[in-house]
Amino acid sequence: MNHQLEIIEVIDEYGNITKAGKQFEGLPRFIVREKILNELSNKGILKSISDHNMCIPLCSRTHDVVEYLLKEQWFIKCKDMAQKAIKAVKQGHLKIIPNTQETLWYDYLNNIRDWCISRQIWWGHSIPAYYITIEGKIEWIIARTENDAKIIVQNKYGSDIKLYKDEDVLDTWFSSAILPFAIMGWPEKTEDLKKYYPLTLMETGRDILFFWVARMVMLGLELTNCLPFDEVLLHGLLCDAYGKKMSKTLGNIVSPENIINGISLNDLTEQMKVII
Repeated sequence: MNHQLEIIEVIDEYGNITKAGKQFEGLPRFIVREKILNELSNKGILKSISDHNMCIPLCSRTHDVVEYLLKEQWFIKCKDMAQKAIKAVKQGHLKIIPNTQETLWYDYLNNIRDWCISRQIWWGHSIPAYYITIEGKIEWIIARTENDAKIIVQNKYGSDIKLYKDEDVLDTWFSSAILPFAIMGWPEKTEDLKKYYPLTLMETGRDILFFWVARMVMLGLELTNCLPFDEVLLHGLLCDAYGKKMSKTLGNIVSPENIINGISLNDLTEQMKVII
């Protein structure tokens, strides 16, 4: 985008080649890669084929090869919010325990980038964005409800324009960041909001100091003009023999059932194979 180059989509969402691939259109990407090699070989311009090390991104759940596709995304500007979060700690309004983690807090927030909050997955909070197509170009409408978006479109273009809803959902960390006040009825000034917000203490693992805590602070200050909590207590993490955090996704956890009932080495090995 910075170089104003034409955006060419070669692979579609089903893993098949688009019309940009001409004679290969509609074929699965893996088959086409073999066909391209054959084409190059037939034309006498394939110099050699050799193995080399490379990093191929795989889905942690399905282990399928992840292809990078160009998608329109929604971003939040974070620079000003980050400075408010930095100021809150420096002025003592927000206390981080242990205070050795303050250095990490400042490092994260001083080098923050715009936050991509849209995700192309099936679950999550829907993004309140709608779009129409005018002369081949997409125009976005931001509204609280679909009816509000329809009114905006009708007033501007009439009733014959078809309205579509953005299928993206909000980043999980965005939904988590607004949790302290959103569940209390915000933006309405409810009794629960007055009684239970802000919190006094936030206790969590140090590994999500930026992903969750900093974002709760930034959005809390931005949307409610109030810190979501006064103190952050960061506890330690359980790690395996290789220093990696224990997680179900990695499969390096210890099942409580195995501790209670016992398990043989062979059964444990088979169990790990299923998890991985």
